[in-house]
Amino acid sequence: MDSDFATLIRTIIIVLILALLVIFQGKWINHFSFPLKSIIFLSLSAMATGISWLCYFKALQIGNAYQVATVDKFSLVLVTIFAYLFLAERLSQVELLGSG
Repeated sequence: MDSDFATLIRTIIIVLILALLVIFQGKWINHFSFPLKSIIFLSLSAMATGISWLCYFKALQIGNAYQVATVDKFSLVLVTIFAYLFLAERLSQVELLGSG
């Protein structure tokens, strides 16, 4: 299956599940009440996620799964480092070990 088409199917299923979840939990709100800044950041986040998924599936098509997954999961380590450096978050030894 083409990786782009697989990503489309995955995204449609995610949208349906989340829409049902939000509707049944009564969390559906008027999106026009969001501040523009929030809409911009949500849009940028969605674009980054979509591009990440496309790259991940394409990498799986052309590379070894263990190599692709290793690079993909390294983002957890980067988030831990950035949280420490830029957000002044302090992590316990257990959390650092888990990130490692």
